[in-house]
Amino acid sequence: MEKQRGIEFENIASPDAAGISGEIYIKDLPPHLNVTNGSNFSRANSYLDKKYYLIKKYIKDGAIYIVDTRIHNQREGIGKGKLISIKLNGLKNQQ
Repeated sequence: MEKQRGIEFENIASPDAAGISGEIYIKDLPPHLNVTNGSNFSRANSYLDKKYYLIKKYIKDGAIYIVDTRIHNQREGIGKGKLISIKLNGLKNQQ
């Protein structure tokens, strides 16, 4: 189930050849993907985690917070505010 959801998210994100996507706005995703502040798509060893790191954008009190899962803890960002978008960043050229 987790892999299937990751693949569907990847298809929606449509990353380029380097594995970089545009911002994917959470409100535009299908409800069944159920992306929240503790997004399933960034769990350690998840389908996407093996191929990408994620840039998550949160908003709280009008301020924007960015969480980069390559350098921050996978669950960092929870409690900072509302998750508004995610961006994929490919790992294949960085290993």
